[in-house]
Amino acid sequence: EIHERLVGSEMCIRDSYNGNVVVVLDPGHDGTHGGSSANGFVEAQLNLKIAQYCKAELEEYYGVTVYMTRDSASCPNGGGDNKSCLQRRADIARDMGANLFVSLHNNYSSASSASGAEIWYPNQNYNPWTSQVGGSAASCILEQLTSLGLKGRGTQIRNANEDKYPDGSAADYYAVIRHCKEYGIPGIIVEHAFMSNSCLLYTSPSPRDAHES
Repeated sequence: EIHERLVGSEMCIRDSYNGNVVVVLDPGHDGTHGGSSANGFVEAQLNLKIAQYCKAELEEYYGVTVYMTRDSASCPNGGGDNKSCLQRRADIARDMGANLFVSLHNNYSSASSASGAEIWYPNQNYNPWTSQVGGSAASCILEQLTSLGLKGRGTQIRNANEDKYPDGSAADYYAVIRHCKEYGIPGIIVEHAFMSNSCLLYTSPSPRDAHES
């Protein structure tokens, strides 16, 4: 199941962290930076609910410590611009000593037929080991999302157009992945499904079903 395989992806690096794995879950968006809304879903709310279920499950495992960047609708940075909020989320992962940062999202497209789950992980530039760990976690999670009936859109990387890492190599496009990598933390973004696809209402598992699967 999703959460179990997420834990499984940590096992290969557990010995490097004195037997304990620290996971920071990041419910994407918030009451200030709300994300998308469609078909009765509000992304910030849905992301938080997914994170709460995931945290509860992960905490059942010995040697796994879980933190969240937010546990309410409030912005982790106390409001302000989105750039500062994204930086704050990575700062929380650094401050908590995260071994893995997982940002939980849901997708939106102007094409109502768009569907499926996709996961973004770090490129191989600068602290390249974060790409290996992030890519492994991404593959495990996507496998389980597709087993629940969601279409798999793949695990992907995206380079920034202009931003560079300190060594001059192309940075990752997504800020939370980029900032986490600068701190030496593998960061991934999970886009669970497209809220803009009305079929989501009928084909996606309920939060409880997904939790128990």
